[in-house]
Amino acid sequence: MTAKSSDLDEESKQLLTDLMDPEIDMVAILKDELLPGLPLPTDVFLKLSNGKYVLLAKAGTKSSLGELHVSQSDQVSAFYIRRNDYLLAVEQNLKIAGILARRNDIPVPRRSLFLRTAAASVFKEMEYTGVHAKAISHSKQVVGALCTLVQSRNDYFQVVSAIHELPGNAMKEALAGAALCVLIARELGWQQQTNVEKLALGAFVRDVGLKEIPPEIVAKERLYMTAEERSTWETHSFRGAEILQAIADTPPEVIAIAMEHHENALGQGFPQRLRDIKMHPYAKIVCLIDAFVALTIPGPGKTNVKNHNQAMLHIELAMGCPYNKAIVVALKRALGIDTVNMNNDGFGMSEAA
Repeated sequence: MTAKSSDLDEESKQLLTDLMDPEIDMVAILKDELLPGLPLPTDVFLKLSNGKYVLLAKAGTKSSLGELHVSQSDQVSAFYIRRNDYLLAVEQNLKIAGILARRNDIPVPRRSLFLRTAAASVFKEMEYTGVHAKAISHSKQVVGALCTLVQSRNDYFQVVSAIHELPGNAMKEALAGAALCVLIARELGWQQQTNVEKLALGAFVRDVGLKEIPPEIVAKERLYMTAEERSTWETHSFRGAEILQAIADTPPEVIAIAMEHHENALGQGFPQRLRDIKMHPYAKIVCLIDAFVALTIPGPGKTNVKNHNQAMLHIELAMGCPYNKAIVVALKRALGIDTVNMNNDGFGMSEAA
């Protein structure tokens, strides 16, 4: 989105010092992606209507971008930074999120917002610079903070509430899926934090293969895909596993999750049509979580988002519950879902008026 320099107040104009050629490789960042009150990790630019970029704030200055008149303009939805500098912004957000995740004196909703910002930065890092060892390392830091933050059902609800403002579907479903995996692991009695983090990491990066699928296909609901489009879309599991396999030190559990997160216990999934007994234990959790968050997390193109009760009824009745039974029970307990006492609309029998 662009803005004309005549729309800026005097404070903003003083910061517009250096014109940059539109050929410079820039990437867009959201207005709240650079945390307020901290030194900016990189120069920040504004894009003008002629396609050129002007310097809005220099690296090292305290971030007060949200207070500038230009930030309040409806004509400006994003700022820009150099692509080569994006890692600096990612690392600052990760550092802050990691510190705040352990601060029990700070309310969970507030900590969730910082975690959301860090997770979004890492997700965009993979979009802008590719899926590489540094991006996976950053993803590990996100899930480490997430595992610290999500200790209860209410914590999960706070994380989900925080991510509703994120753009698109993939970023929201990645973070929601990772958070729900943490909650289920706790419900299942997992004691080893390293195992919980591997599970959450696998959920967070499970769809990296979608980077290689045409965006117009990714944007469609599966229900409306042609047979050819569905066939193309289904290759993302195998391709994601290949991408992660090529990165040194990626845990094998994470690779297995990427490969198998669309399988199911009845052998009706893809790409290998594995039955429950053949599936990786971590993938048994993530395949259910993938379906559940797709049903419950709102986003562009979704026409029938369900509440938790409705989603579980859909999985059990419409889909025939093609998932590991013990994990389904753990999910229901973790979120307090009782489908036995619901009607088909997902409400308790006493609410069925």
